[in-house]
Amino acid sequence: MKRVLFVALLLTLICAGCIEQKSNDGKSAENLSVTITSPKGGVLSGDEEVKFDAIVNGGRSPYTYSWSSNIKGILSSSKSFSVKPSKLTSGRHIIILTVTDANGNSTQASTMIDMV
Repeated sequence: MKRVLFVALLLTLICAGCIEQKSNDGKSAENLSVTITSPKGGVLSGDEEVKFDAIVNGGRSPYTYSWSSNIKGILSSSKSFSVKPSKLTSGRHIIILTVTDANGNSTQASTMIDMV
């Protein structure tokens, strides 16, 4: 069952970049993109703070940010933030960043981290 769920999750993440994002007014948001630059994924542990950061391209500033985890829920509404791994629940987190520009266009990026 875990293998099926993992494969489904991977397919979802792979296909996420294949879907054209639309704004609230139906206009294409193809010029807005976001890339999570930190963390790159992998195993995180301990009390040393980890920085979560991203680069936004296109769209129209100002941008709003929403960082979330499939386990912890909302993490931050800042462009970047830091957190100690010991403050997050153990397990495999899918970190999702949703960015919305001044026109209401939204896009997302994600990364997977394991908290031990």
